[in-house]
Formats: sequence, structure tokens, C-alpha cells
Amino acid sequence: MDDGLRLTILFPQQLEDRMFMRDFYTNVGPYFQGKKGLVLHGGNDKTVSALGLSSKKIAAGLSEEMITNVAFSGFQRNLISLKADGPEIRTSVLRELYKTVNVVVLNTLAVGEKYLEADADFIAAVIPQLEEEFGSVQTLLFPHNPLSALGGTQPVTLNGPADCRRWLELFPEESEVLGVAERALPCVVCQPQKLRQVR
Repeated sequence: MDDGLRLTILFPQQLEDRMFMRDFYTNVGPYFQGKKGLVLHGGNDKTVSALGLSSKKIAAGLSEEMITNVAFSGFQRNLISLKADGPEIRTSVLRELYKTVNVVVLNTLAVGEKYLEADADFIAAVIPQLEEEFGSVQTLLFPHNPLSALGGTQPVTLNGPADCRRWLELFPEESEVLGVAERALPCVVCQPQKLRQVR
């Protein structure tokens, strides 16, 4: 039986926040320990070189924390492509990669160098594909505001749409994050400093 996949989504503004990324690298080790991890990200600069560099930077940060990983752009090995019915992710290739690494870092530049936003629609399309290959998928998200109380004292676990709506009433400024969360349940939202509390 498969032990599932841990999906982490990093938004462009988080990638550009050096303090956020430092805290992410410092605290994410236990979260991925002994697990299959997938880090999905986009970017404000949507060029091949910029997105590839972002993936490599994430991979380097994880390597410094002794997390075995490999970085790809979505078009490499046809990992992400856009079909008539939406985005498709080659989960069989991911499974092969997990034979040698714990984490795959993947940007959303699809086949044909077509940029796909890692938004709620994209996540809703790829999660069933990941679940079919790996069983369960737990999604990890971070608030846009690094000072937000959402997940600031302890990780927040979202198991259903009602959970997302309740937190949205309290933190309307986090509508993008909670919108993605609602399409990626079950989901954990926390500040990176609280990552070690996530089980």
C-alpha cells in the first residue's frame, strides 16, 4: 500500500521573500522525512530561464538541509502538459524519480513552454491524478502575509469546504490561499516557522 504524497505549493511572492524561504528550508526537513514530496511553484518571471533558476534554488536550499531532491521544469520529460480537458501530470515519471529522491521540485512551465498558474483550477485538476498514483495527497500551503495569524501559532488543518469558509471569514486577505486550499483538501496551512508541528 502506498504511503501517499506530500504536496507543497509555493506562490511567486513567497519565492521572492528571502526570510520566508530561509524559514521554509530550516523547518521543512521533518515534514518530508521518509515521505514522497512534491514542491510545485510558478513565478512572476515566466521565462524558461527564470523558472528553471527558481526550481534550482529551491532544490539547493533543500539539499543544504540534507533533503534528497531533484528539480525539473514541467516541460522536461513531459511532466506537465495541457490537454483538451485540462493540465496533466505524468505521475508515472514522478514515481520513478522517488526511487532515488524524497522530493521533486517542479515548476509549472508545461510542454510547449506554456506557463500554467499553480492556481485553484490547476491544483484541482492534478490532485486526482496524484491520488490515483500515490493514494492520499496532503497539501501544504502558506499564508501570503508572513505576519498573518492564520497558521501563525499552530498549523491549521482544513478537512472540508466549511473549514475553508470559516477561516476565510476571519482572514479575507488570504482568499487566494484558502481558495486553493478548498480545491486541495485535506490541507494544512501554516507559517513556515510552525512546519515542525505538522504531522
